[in-house]
This record gives sequence, structure tokens and C-alpha cells, in this order.
Amino acid sequence: SPRSAIIAMLLSLGVQALFVMLNAALGRSIGIELPLAAWFFVWPVAKVASLAPISLGGIAVRDAALAGLLAMFGVPFAQGVVAGLLWQSINIAGGLFGGVVWWTLAAGRPRLSSLTPAMSEGR
Repeated sequence: SPRSAIIAMLLSLGVQALFVMLNAALGRSIGIELPLAAWFFVWPVAKVASLAPISLGGIAVRDAALAGLLAMFGVPFAQGVVAGLLWQSINIAGGLFGGVVWWTLAAGRPRLSSLTPAMSEGR
């Protein structure tokens, strides 16, 4: 329904805006002092650049694009790469944490195949 689509779009925009603000805070923590408006330009463009099918999941492409875009605002290239890698490390750590939580919670649950013996026997 159109209402559901609009709600999903607004939630997506909200999450992406939070990612931009988080990256701005991470940037400030390593000495990148830029206005928030600059981050709202740089971060989404770097994410779009990561869609190019030249790496696995955009790793390194997004970081290089971020560094190049930040350089337009006077940020040294190396510092821009560090900002990208900092985000990537947080992203990977969050995924690993989620995987550990899933694995821990799933350990006590019966498997689907044990609940439906007829399906597992091919009937």
C-alpha cells in the first residue's frame, strides 16, 4: 500500500541520516571538522560509489571515494581513508556481534527439521 511504502521510505531516510550523523561524529573524533551539511553530501555520494561492481561489497571503493570527497573540503586524503576504515570496522564489528547474538539465541531452539519429520523425510 502507498502508506506502507511512505513509512518504509521515511524510516530508511531516518536510518541513513543517523548514519551520516554517526560518521560526522566519528570524523570529529579523529580531527575532521566539517559542517554537518558537508557530511550529508559526502557520505551518501561515497555510498553510491560503493555500488560499482569492482569490489566485494564496496569495501575500499567507499573508503577511497569518501577520502576523495573529503579532500574537496580540505581534509587530508589519509585522514579521509581512516574515517572510512573506522566506519567499516564498526560495521563489521556490529555484524559479528549480531551473529554471535543470533548463534547464542538459536542454540537453545529446536531445528526446523526436528519439528517437521515428514518434511525432512521428503514426504
